[in-house]
Amino acid sequence: MKGTRIRITVKPREEYLELDYRGEWFYERVKGWKVGEAIIREGEILLTFSKEVEMGGRIKVGIDCNMRSLDVYHPEEGRIKVDISEVHRIAERYDEIIDKLKSMGGKKVRRAMRKYQRRKKARIEDYLNKLAVQLVREFHDAVFVFEDHEKGGMLRGKEFNRRLSRVAWKKIMRKVSYRARVEYVNAAGTSSRCRDVGGK
Repeated sequence: MKGTRIRITVKPREEYLELDYRGEWFYERVKGWKVGEAIIREGEILLTFSKEVEMGGRIKVGIDCNMRSLDVYHPEEGRIKVDISEVHRIAERYDEIIDKLKSMGGKKVRRAMRKYQRRKKARIEDYLNKLAVQLVREFHDAVFVFEDHEKGGMLRGKEFNRRLSRVAWKKIMRKVSYRARVEYVNAAGTSSRCRDVGGK
């Protein structure tokens, strides 16, 4: 990205799409804002923008990202568990189809694999966008506090790693950050120490 020009990779090192939003109707509204994720859909490209704002005394909502849930802590409403197992269900369904296709060969099979990979990605993106909107609406005007997860130290074997790769923690954080204020805390020790239950 350079200035108001955005370059989107269609095919790595082969095909690119360049956009300049300076002349678009929304330019004055987002002038000086940080450009976020570009969401590509059939027939349209959605651009996201963000800017730093003063938050005053807003309530902070803590979110612990687990394998199949988000554990939300609100200082007034207490603990709330948000089920995200649908992400796994979507990914598992498409992974099964793709795995079966891998055992076959030919150009048509490769095309079919790419088609199902695109569908998988689109379904997960749609689910996560709706999840982020729901969180921000439910906890309006709050600051969301996430653990700064790094997956590198969590590798435990092929099947576990595959399940872990389906957990879109970073995407959830990023999509919430487009709509609300987000802060990150060091994840070290946050799961082992809790003042509500005492000790480790």
